[in-house]
Order: sequence, then structure tokens, then C-alpha cells
Amino acid sequence: MNNLEYLDLINRVIDNTATEKEKLRLQQLRDENPEVQKYYEKMTALCTILQRTPKIAPPHNFKDTIMHAIEVQGGKACGRKGIFRQLLRSFRPSPAVKYALAASGGLALGLVLYLYSGNLNDKFSAMDRSLLRGALLEPDNQETIVDKKTVSF
Repeated sequence: MNNLEYLDLINRVIDNTATEKEKLRLQQLRDENPEVQKYYEKMTALCTILQRTPKIAPPHNFKDTIMHAIEVQGGKACGRKGIFRQLLRSFRPSPAVKYALAASGGLALGLVLYLYSGNLNDKFSAMDRSLLRGALLEPDNQETIVDKKTVSF
């Protein structure tokens, strides 16, 4: 049995376009295979539900809305609204651009702070440098503690 065969037969029977021979073949397949029977029951139940569902008319501008959406997605603009939306989308940054901007902004901020801290070194010249430790000391005055002993470089 071919899967396409029983699917086609089920659809023809549901649509009332099947011949008597096709109806008999589907009945034979349903008797032989429980999966075909199960699928047939699901499809007929679904069709029954769909037939009971009330018909709702689409809004009067439905076609225009759909066509506009298709044209905008296809890269074509229709009318002013389409051109304006296209222009706005072209300025909307992608995630890669956002990350690049964040990284370059952080780098610029770090550079500004580094340069500003260089100017602070002049302000510390009047301070008592004996209280300073670590990176704030100039290289010739650096001290380090090794095994709780002070060693000068």
C-alpha cells in the first residue's frame, strides 16, 4: 500500500469526488490497516468540525492589506507608507551592529577615563606618596611584599 494512495482516496471520499471503485478500495485499505482507519476517522471528524464552523466574511480591505504585506516583504514599496517603512527598516541596526556599537562605546569610554586618569597624576604630586600602593606608584618607587618582607626595586 502506498501512503499517497490512501491519502488521495480519503481526500476524494471526503470531497465527494470518489468513484465507487475508489470508495471500495478505501474501505478495503481501512479494513486491512488500522492506521488508515484511524487517519480516516480523524479526517472525517476534522471535516465535520470545519463544516459546523460559522463562515465569517473577511474585512473589506483584506486583499489590499495582504498585497501590501507581500510587496513590502519582497523589497518593493507601494505608496508612501511602504517607502517610509522601508526607510525605517534600513536604519534599524542588526544585532551585530548593536554589539559593535557597544564595544566601540566601551573602548572610547575606557580611553577617555585612561586619559583623564593621566591628568590626575599631576594632582597627586602634592600628596604624600607613602600612602599609595600598587598601580598608582611610579615604577622607581614600587615596593612589593614577599613573605611578609618589604622589598624595593
